Amino acid sequence: MSSLTGFSFEKSVLERIALEREVEYIQYIDDLSQKDRDLLLADLLFVVYTSPTQTSSLTKQHGAFSQTIGSQYISDKRGIYELMTRLYTKWNDPKMEVVNDMVGGLVWLE
Repeated sequence: MSSLTGFSFEKSVLERIALEREVEYIQYIDDLSQKDRDLLLADLLFVVYTSPTQTSSLTKQHGAFSQTIGSQYISDKRGIYELMTRLYTKWNDPKMEVVNDMVGGLVWLE
């Protein structure tokens, strides 16, 4: 699921989205309908959109295992918002109501 975007996500975020969309037992992306793929992508974009513009790097270690994820910077939240809303609208998804409720306090700076 994380391959739907170029962003890195915590495992717990991916698991939560899969549970909410009831696709947690799907093993292969080919087993998902186009609707499921689009809405999973929209949910991932929702997480990105509602996250800070910049994240710090993260290093996980356990014994000899080490994994480092570099910092991420989001420069086009407007594009993320537009794609996310198009996908939710395309499938008439109820999460679009949540997105609409968020817009009241959002102001784009040029």
